[in-house]
Amino acid sequence: MKHAILIFITAVLSANANANSLNKAELLEDFSYQHISIKFGDKMYCIEATETEFIPVNDIQGCQKIADVTIMNKGAVCIEDEEIVCKKIKRKSSGVFWGSKNKIEFSQSLSELKNKFSTNSDGSNTGKKYYKKAKKYYKKKDYYNAYKWAKKSAELGYKGGYFGVGLAYELGKGVEDKNKKEAIVWYRKAAEKGHVRAQVKMASLVRFDDPDEAVKWLKEAADNGNTSAMNNIGYMWAKGQMSTFGNNKKAYEWYMKSAKLGNKSGQYNICRALYYGKGVTQNKKEARKWCQRAVDQGYKKALNLLEKTKS
Repeated sequence: MKHAILIFITAVLSANANANSLNKAELLEDFSYQHISIKFGDKMYCIEATETEFIPVNDIQGCQKIADVTIMNKGAVCIEDEEIVCKKIKRKSSGVFWGSKNKIEFSQSLSELKNKFSTNSDGSNTGKKYYKKAKKYYKKKDYYNAYKWAKKSAELGYKGGYFGVGLAYELGKGVEDKNKKEAIVWYRKAAEKGHVRAQVKMASLVRFDDPDEAVKWLKEAADNGNTSAMNNIGYMWAKGQMSTFGNNKKAYEWYMKSAKLGNKSGQYNICRALYYGKGVTQNKKEARKWCQRAVDQGYKKALNLLEKTKS
């Protein structure tokens, strides 16, 4: 009955024209002697590939217990835990996937898989709990304990913990002294794991020493929807930090992205651009609207320019 279910599920799997699906022979040839991990929803599947089959790896903390893994002849891989889920393995330009969205990470040895799981799974639930404790202490201005718990979180590989330690060194709170270099070390760890605030912090701290790296982190943060990063990219275009000469038109485009999403600094910068005609045709009436929006959000810096637009 089980095999009948597997065959039925495999039959309804759809092909992806933008990916190269692998059959059973190709899978075993390509994956042999590899250990792989697959993030599927809130689960992490860990599997060992031999020359003839896929074997569940269930002795790594955090890996979902798997009852069985079956490779169908046409390449669908069926994983059974509480239920059976079958998806084809597909090779795309961006990597190898189980189905369309579940990316596969590879390790040659079991120890490498354990290490990759601990660093790529965004720490553990314990690391997240430690970071929450750190934030509570920080709000109470108990910076010593805030740093202590952030460090414990970071030691478990949690990106929030990395950010917390970086913040402690940047501000000199909970540690002996401010230390920009140490702050950058920890912010970079968090940024590489996708922590958006850490990406913005990195850009701010390395902007004058390494503008290219600053731009890299701002673009990543902007891609993740951070409006401050969008506004900062506009500022760097205006000040000639994105090219040999300033480009007010490009600056205006990035300010507008930020402003439309409600960033008050971006709204003020749009007001200035429209009022002075920088990167856009001068339009004082339109400038007034954007200055008013910034002021409505409590951006006092826009008050003087708002009065000028009315005169």
